[in-house]
Amino acid sequence: MKKSIISSKEEFELIFVNYLIPLLGLNNSNQKYEKHENQNEELVEIKDQKLCFYESKNSNNCFSVTVSKNFPKNNVNMLKMIYSEMLKIRHKNYDNSIKNKYDSLQHLKKNYEYKLQKSLLDWFSGSNVNLLGLIEQLEHWKEKTYEGKKVPFAFLINPQSTQGEFNFMEFLEEEFSATFSDGITSIIELDSKLDFLAFKSITNTEENVSHKLDNTPYRFSQIIETFTKDKMAIFLLINGDIVLVKNCEILLVKREGKWLNFNKEVFKSIIYAELRSNKESFLDLLNEIYLSALDVSFAHSGGIIACVKEEKISSLIDSEENKSPILDPLDNLLPSNIVKTPKTFNSKEDKKRFLKRNFLLNIINGKNFLTIDRKLRSELISMDGATILDFNGNVISVGAIIQNDSGSYGGGRGAAAKKLSKYGFAIKISTDGYIEVYIEERIKYKIK
Repeated sequence: MKKSIISSKEEFELIFVNYLIPLLGLNNSNQKYEKHENQNEELVEIKDQKLCFYESKNSNNCFSVTVSKNFPKNNVNMLKMIYSEMLKIRHKNYDNSIKNKYDSLQHLKKNYEYKLQKSLLDWFSGSNVNLLGLIEQLEHWKEKTYEGKKVPFAFLINPQSTQGEFNFMEFLEEEFSATFSDGITSIIELDSKLDFLAFKSITNTEENVSHKLDNTPYRFSQIIETFTKDKMAIFLLINGDIVLVKNCEILLVKREGKWLNFNKEVFKSIIYAELRSNKESFLDLLNEIYLSALDVSFAHSGGIIACVKEEKISSLIDSEENKSPILDPLDNLLPSNIVKTPKTFNSKEDKKRFLKRNFLLNIINGKNFLTIDRKLRSELISMDGATILDFNGNVISVGAIIQNDSGSYGGGRGAAAKKLSKYGFAIKISTDGYIEVYIEERIKYKIK
């Protein structure tokens, strides 16, 4: 008798951990397998600040993960749709009986990956446009080069139109399609059947662009704001990321084979709930911090953003416990820290550090993080070291070198972010574009 490839409980956990948790951005370390009375016969619901995924509508078995009170309801609706579709192809029913036969665990996983992608795209498009073929074409293109270089693509999907001239998918199969649409200045418009409608460029429009979009990387903001109102857009970036945009907002990104949910409201709700700051201005600051993290993520430059509680600033600057400050006096840019540039320097290294300090003081010019130019913010954060703010948005330091504790782990950025999170919260953005939020030395949110 052939051995079963996976038990019902193992399969349930596989779905939850491998396919649903990455769409939440939550740390799965607080996940639990438990029983909750499923009174509403739901597949997914929020109950007592727990997001519960039931094994079936008739089962009380569930995996749960703790969420904040303000966890976005639209995310729950997305998960309901995706999870219900994935349950249709389960190998085992919740009572451990066979539902669908598979040759191997690998075969089962491939089916789950396909179903996840298909249901995500249906949710994104409202099932009005079949985007699967386009995504598969872009997956093929990201493995290729043209004239020795990786190429980007950008497509605007007009779901209200059926007036296309010809099937663009056939054109996209050919090498000569590589030179059209870069996603920064130009985009190809397709109709609901993915037939060609128009070539559009920001050099041929009179639209006024504000660059103030709430969930869009700065480098793509002009083309997204100009063309994607009431429409969908799909980008293939040079690094292989596939980005889904709807109504001027990034919703999903496929990065290294995994779909990730870039949701600003989840990011904000988790930090706001953990730190319990009641200031409305703090939410405004979180919004701008998220946008800058997004900019650095898509620039793939890497960086650290830390935000320190006001009552802990003195500990950061002058630690009585260690008899030495965590933040070097030359990295402290607060107005109260007056450090005059000497006429002569003891070493070339001292001269470099004063040069850096003077440049930063002049380019920031006493501005709050909220009022610093957004492009400049991303370039400051990308400097080696950490950008440190207080909860009011005042800039404490830029490019601060944080000495890691002995025995720290997770690489230089991870260890520095973990250390700074003792004073509030810290965000590590890797050069791969992944984002991790640390609070009290633990990862509380991630896009990874």
